Amino acid sequence: MHRYREFVVGLACRLAARSKSKSAGEALYAALRAEAVKVALMLLLLWIALATYRDVVAIGLIGSFIATVLIFTTAVWVREK
Repeated sequence: MHRYREFVVGLACRLAARSKSKSAGEALYAALRAEAVKVALMLLLLWIALATYRDVVAIGLIGSFIATVLIFTTAVWVREK
């Protein structure tokens, strides 16, 4: 399930940020818009998962959701040497 969620969210972010930026402000705006789309889609997909599966362990699902978001968010700060 996580793979599909990340694929859908990544695709939506690419679509939201695919404008040709001519300045740093426009690039920042596109990046922030893509992040807003990512957060909205992640919350929507989490809500769908909780509403669809009757026997879901909510604490486990939400915990793994938070861990996944933190891992993918902190991956931005990792530098290759």
